[in-house]
Amino acid sequence: MNRLSKDMSSIDQEACEIMSYFVNCVLSCAAVLAVVAYTTPLFLFALVVIIALYVMIGSLYVRTNREIKRIDSVTRSPLFVSFSEALVGMSTIRSYGDSARFMRKLITELDTNTKCFYYMWQGNRVLNNLSTFTGLFVTISASVLALTSKSMSAGAAGLSITYALSFTEYVLWVVRLYTASEMTMNSVERVGEYLELEEEESDDNKGVEPPAYWPSREGSVVVENLTIKYAPQLEPVLRNVSFTIGPREHIGVVGRTGSGKSTLALSFFRFLYQEGGTITIDGQDIGKLSLSTLRSRLTILPQGK
Repeated sequence: MNRLSKDMSSIDQEACEIMSYFVNCVLSCAAVLAVVAYTTPLFLFALVVIIALYVMIGSLYVRTNREIKRIDSVTRSPLFVSFSEALVGMSTIRSYGDSARFMRKLITELDTNTKCFYYMWQGNRVLNNLSTFTGLFVTISASVLALTSKSMSAGAAGLSITYALSFTEYVLWVVRLYTASEMTMNSVERVGEYLELEEEESDDNKGVEPPAYWPSREGSVVVENLTIKYAPQLEPVLRNVSFTIGPREHIGVVGRTGSGKSTLALSFFRFLYQEGGTITIDGQDIGKLSLSTLRSRLTILPQGK
């Protein structure tokens, strides 16, 4: 939900606008430096030091805010999860009188996410102060060189100093907008991770198509040594489960919350990673069947409350 809401919103609404403003400010800075350097050629020597200072300040600000933005994106996801859980289980939470615990959990996660926003604006203020302080060197250099130059006219000196005064504001926005562009690229990075997920079943690697009558009412379900994981790198949630359900036989799966009832049901649709064992329905090993066909032929009814 986080990636499909906030991250997609950042890509669609913010990325292009921020980049266009960034290019505009870069061109404005270049124009200011060109005017000052043309009217005061000796300013080029001071320009090397000034650019080095701004590169140091900008790289520090970019690295800091980029990582804070990543933490902000990560800490926002638990808010969606907690809110969804509380919304779905509201009646159960109220019946057990456990509203206070869920409220404390939500507030704690909200505080964690809000800290990132606070730190980003603190970094913004530090950037503003350092940029203003460094911008003084531009104004001072242009003013001193204009006063010491005997060949410069009064109009050229005024033009140089006037443009030098506007340089500080432009370069400040260059750094800010560049950092904002990096932050929007964080959203692109997070969405790109989902684009690179492995496909469940590609067109070139489809399974076997079962007969048109499969599964029949006379078929049985045989589960042998089934071991299921939510992901290959995680621990098994079902270990060596074996049972047989005869034709037209009705059974009930009973267990406490978290014992694996829903996990077992999902394994029949191959939603989870099957590490070992087999599930055979009406003589067909579902691990070898076409995934789209398997899911279109089977039906599950969620349990009622």
